[in-house]
Amino acid sequence: MNGRFFISALLLVGLIGCAPITLVAPEKQKIGESYSVEPRLQWNQAKNPTNVSWTIDGFDLQHLVFYATLEEGEKLATLPGPGNKLPSFDPSMRANDVMEFLEETYVAGGVEGVETSNLRPANFGDRSGFRFDISMLSKDGLRYRGTAIGALHDGTLDLIVYRGTEIYYYERYEDEVEHIFSTIEVLS
Repeated sequence: MNGRFFISALLLVGLIGCAPITLVAPEKQKIGESYSVEPRLQWNQAKNPTNVSWTIDGFDLQHLVFYATLEEGEKLATLPGPGNKLPSFDPSMRANDVMEFLEETYVAGGVEGVETSNLRPANFGDRSGFRFDISMLSKDGLRYRGTAIGALHDGTLDLIVYRGTEIYYYERYEDEVEHIFSTIEVLS
């Protein structure tokens, strides 16, 4: 895998610095103060100021990123250095704007060939939400697939993004991710 793509992927899941990795048990997991999910498998977790990230085989192979109650001006990731050009959340966003917000974040982080598509309604727990698909390409030509599910409420955003290599890892955990999406329980 291309080093620059790997670094960009790590930055986008917020693994800047030395975030400790902990294990996530297959039981109900609270995501911020906003919602919970219940995985069936044990995952590895890294927490940072902008999100919570889970992986089983490695963040460059597949991962889930959880955002809870993203507010005005907040970003999906942090990048080091001045001139940070990452977009910020705006409470006037609609589902299609969130799709562009995620795409622009990946592009600003150096990920290539990013495309979002197939925006559709979806339940986020008991809230009306949305879902869309993502694809991207590493410099070495390795294609990644992804999907995102989210909800806008009271001027904030809850969002879960799953990404994995198109070959093997996306499909390997697709059923587990669908299960996690089906267990979303809104807390507030």
